[in-house]
Amino acid sequence: HPALLYPAMLLAAMLAGALLLLVPALLRARLGVDEVVTTLLLNPVALLGVKALVQGPWRDPGGITESPPIADAATFPGLIERSRLHLGFILALVILAIAWYVLSRTATVLGYGPK
Repeated sequence: HPALLYPAMLLAAMLAGALLLLVPALLRARLGVDEVVTTLLLNPVALLGVKALVQGPWRDPGGITESPPIADAATFPGLIERSRLHLGFILALVILAIAWYVLSRTATVLGYGPK
């Protein structure tokens, strides 16, 4: 059911992103390594990881080098007919507004933030 599937997909995506950023965060916290450099250097590693999954265990048996199509139940509904614009766009705007609200009211380590 989409009411349970959408939150589960979003949670899985957030978990994957958190795991990917765990290495730069630990390097920054423990060794003071610049997180911009480590995240830039991890981009090719992430791409190779996804490539390995798509060409390996997630490979579509009938496809050349692609994963199987996403189930229709796991696809966001479209917003405009004959367009690729879907509910994910609205969701991204809502998350952006929430992030702006939280960050505008949070003091940072560098001393920026509301006075």
